Amino acid sequence: MFQIANDSTLIGLDIIGGNDGVFGDSVTGFTLRDLNISGATQHGMFLDGTNSGDIRNVVSNFNGLTGFLVDTFNGGTISGNTASGNSFDGFLVGVFPPLNSAVFSNNSSTNNTVLGYNFLSGTPFDGIMTNTGSGNLGGNDNF
Repeated sequence: MFQIANDSTLIGLDIIGGNDGVFGDSVTGFTLRDLNISGATQHGMFLDGTNSGDIRNVVSNFNGLTGFLVDTFNGGTISGNTASGNSFDGFLVGVFPPLNSAVFSNNSSTNNTVLGYNFLSGTPFDGIMTNTGSGNLGGNDNF
């Protein structure tokens, strides 16, 4: 539905349907805030490549795969977001690289079909143990 570029800003939108609600590839300096994303056939939010920016207060629910998929998150903030009722993971981050400056905090992941939080490699710089969840069928309710 929406493809972002470097320094893009999306605020206060309801995004329904599409392949991915929001898509970006190796973007920096972006702001995604106060969005409601639902009904995408794949991912509510898909950031491919290496990315850094701010994702705050975004609700991503009832999507065909993940609520939030970020390939590599090197810096910025993912905070105060909600993933619920997605057909795969609530939050999936492929890589938090070594020496990253990423903050991943105060997110909620509930009732997703697989995992609440799935980080394939590394951890964020800050925010560990501030993320909550429940009812994710595969577990990983808290991070």
